[in-house]
Amino acid sequence: MKISTLMISLVLVSLFLGVGTLMMADGATNYGVTFDDGEFQNYNKFEQLLNDTEDIRENTEGVSSSTTAVDRIGAFFEAGYSVIKSTFKSLDITKDIVSEGVEDANLGVTAQYFNYAAILIVAISFIFIVISLIMKKDT
Repeated sequence: MKISTLMISLVLVSLFLGVGTLMMADGATNYGVTFDDGEFQNYNKFEQLLNDTEDIRENTEGVSSSTTAVDRIGAFFEAGYSVIKSTFKSLDITKDIVSEGVEDANLGVTAQYFNYAAILIVAISFIFIVISLIMKKDT
């Protein structure tokens, strides 16, 4: 990906997010809509990932204090396995958050299609990241 394409994409995404936020704020002001923060607690699932990454970091920092080479190799393999588990857990958390968002949006019959599309986008991105890592090419 060229840096110019990335920058243009960031500007366009920021533009649409900004305009959308202003439209929502204006609508809330004009029509007296109030928001309940309690409904957003369903989306606060990233604490699990943060705790997992902190555990991985602490385990990896302790590797240098091991006395033998076998202990070091085993600790690095354990940390690698923990990272793989954390990656798949993040995909599961993303699926849960997307499902909650689609459910809260109350889209009716089309809700399942939005859910499938969002999950498919995340899966395709993950697959292409893994392929680029294997092929060692920049996508």
